[in-house]
Amino acid sequence: MKYIYLSILMCLLGQASYAQFEVKGRVADLETEEPLIGVSVYYDSLGQKSGVMTDLYGNFTIQVPNREILLHFVMMGYDNKEMRSKNSSLVLMKASSIGLQEVLVTGNRDERRRDELPMAISKIGSDDIDKFKPNSLDQVLNTIPGVHMVDLGNEQHMMSIRQPISTKSLFLYLEDGLPIRPTGNFNHNAMLEMDMAMMDRIEVVRGPASSIYGSEAIGGAINLITTKPTHSPEARFGVRISDQGYARTDFKATGTQGRLGVAIGGYLARQKDGYREYSDMEKNAITANLTYALSNKTDVSAGMTWVDYRADMAGSIDSAGFFANEFKSLHRFTERDVNALRVKTRVDHRWSESGKTSFTFQYRNNTTDQIPSYRLSPRHNNGEINSNSFSSYVGLIQHTQEFNLLQGAILTGGVSFDNSPMAYEAYLIKVNKSEDGIFESYEETDSLLTDYEVDVRNMAAYTNFELKFTSRLQVSLGLRLDRFVYDYRNFLSKESFSGAPNSKDVFRSFSPRVGVIYNFTNDFGMFGNYSRGFVPPSVGELYRGVKVPELKPAKFDNFELGGWRSFLSNKLILDFAMYAMIGHDEIISVRLEDDSFINRNAGKTLHYGLEYSVKYKPVEQLALRASGSNSVHRYMEYVEKGNDFGWNEMPGAPSWIFNAGIDYRPVIVKGLKFSFEWQRVSSYFMDQENSEEYEGYNLLNARASYTFKFVEVWGNIMNITDELYATRASLSYGRKQYTPGLPRTFQVGLNINVGKRKRL
Repeated sequence: MKYIYLSILMCLLGQASYAQFEVKGRVADLETEEPLIGVSVYYDSLGQKSGVMTDLYGNFTIQVPNREILLHFVMMGYDNKEMRSKNSSLVLMKASSIGLQEVLVTGNRDERRRDELPMAISKIGSDDIDKFKPNSLDQVLNTIPGVHMVDLGNEQHMMSIRQPISTKSLFLYLEDGLPIRPTGNFNHNAMLEMDMAMMDRIEVVRGPASSIYGSEAIGGAINLITTKPTHSPEARFGVRISDQGYARTDFKATGTQGRLGVAIGGYLARQKDGYREYSDMEKNAITANLTYALSNKTDVSAGMTWVDYRADMAGSIDSAGFFANEFKSLHRFTERDVNALRVKTRVDHRWSESGKTSFTFQYRNNTTDQIPSYRLSPRHNNGEINSNSFSSYVGLIQHTQEFNLLQGAILTGGVSFDNSPMAYEAYLIKVNKSEDGIFESYEETDSLLTDYEVDVRNMAAYTNFELKFTSRLQVSLGLRLDRFVYDYRNFLSKESFSGAPNSKDVFRSFSPRVGVIYNFTNDFGMFGNYSRGFVPPSVGELYRGVKVPELKPAKFDNFELGGWRSFLSNKLILDFAMYAMIGHDEIISVRLEDDSFINRNAGKTLHYGLEYSVKYKPVEQLALRASGSNSVHRYMEYVEKGNDFGWNEMPGAPSWIFNAGIDYRPVIVKGLKFSFEWQRVSSYFMDQENSEEYEGYNLLNARASYTFKFVEVWGNIMNITDELYATRASLSYGRKQYTPGLPRTFQVGLNINVGKRKRL
């Protein structure tokens, strides 16, 4: 009998040795607490090894032989972590200090490590945004090599990325990977429709990205990624004021309960009685993001952003007023009023560890009403009131599949549509000027300058294939096909200012990209690529003030070589990119013999340069950075009023832009931070003739903050030396025009963070 009992006992012990315990947990980013998708979670003990991947919410479920076993958490871009299974309900992973390995999503609409993307791409994280406390996005974007965002005041902007300073649709602005405005609608100032209080990070692709994102991604694509729900509840409230009349209140709250995650935030900003006369502004913005886990494989998310914005349009000033530090405005009624709504929903489904599909739908509604200062004519004492509106219905389906081919392959494909009916209406107004030339008031007329509707439809298909021939060599092939239809209906006669007849204009484009990456070591890699970008004429360029539309799409061929290298155990990181881009049929504004302007396709333009950045962190308390670009932008073929400007430099094209900074955290005072910044913009020509030149400027800025428990107080000094500078200088009708930048400005603020870990 004792042998029977002994046998039963041995069986029970044997079963116990193979008993499995279920462990569930969630993995998130240490700083943001946003879920981390695709983290490898595994154990390796006594010959038993098993692993799983985190799902779309960062959740994992793993069977372990005992509750004390050591779990390993591994993900590229993050430091490896180990934790006992019984303590792994919430695992917070720290982003790696190796900047080369950071994870980005903008390169091909999916998560990839930086060293897997054969393109010039940079990221501004939430910590940097929090450090700079920007009132306008140029204050953070200008730290990226090759990016020069021009502040026109009140969050209005111009841009320069591998192109001269411009308002043209050569830069694509995205919110969570979707264009803020549709193709064909003038996307200048699109970023003023963003909610800065809910901005988690910014990713910038430099150079054409048309093979994935389509038109307008010529100089670059800027993806503004909003805050997603965090695992633990947290909230922030902040206020700020400056001595130049700026005041702002921010709020944000986020958290997850069960399967539902919520993040909501916004801000109210006011500018009143600033350094520029007639430059007041009011802006209200709110963003809400919801996530819901239908299962461990399917995730549903929804988001909404609403912005209500109104600002005076002070216009530029002449050289006499600028150099006398008299920033007076000649206007008393010009303004811009924007109401923008974007609503999106997305379903993500992971079929397996190697395949996933996303379905996205977006609705946009936007109205911009203006009495624009740039349309006032001193010569004829008239101007216009205009209204531009659109509604958009956008759909996107994308699938990503991984293959066990050579060292690994990934195929991404998608189709999209965008149906955006637009309407534009403009009335002539008569303006009244005072004896000293100030536009004091206006009288409406019943004279319609422009009255049309355009249905803009864009159908596209794209694919991207990545193949690793070896562990170090990767090739990437991308291709996108676009078809645009502009269904134009004019409600005015052919004799009108905008007299183009009803028409249906169709534009097609084939946008390829080929890229190669070779990683010599884990901290040294290089890439090369060829890409083609395109942009069809915008609705305004094609039909406003036009009798017969004759414009063709502009195309750009870009050749690029770049690389990265880290030294001193990743304390020193170098990044660079060289490029040469040729533009064909660029759309430019040409002055005619009667001094009126018309849009025409220029022959060729040439753009080439070097972009670079250096980051050095010798000790934990000190960090140094520098980024810049040296570039040349020339007309190859360009004739205006019988003058051949071939090989002249394009106006608004500084040959050198540079930004450097020092961050310091003294050991003796925990929670105290200092940072100093130098911004340099070199001289550039103000006109096509290269007859007038603006000398450029240097700016010095300083920032400081102190955090104690959940309270942060901070202060910024912008333009420490009180330098007189213009964010933009141009020559029009023989007159120099300047947009003055901020004088020395003091700003203080207070943030209250509840439930958020202190970032010391």
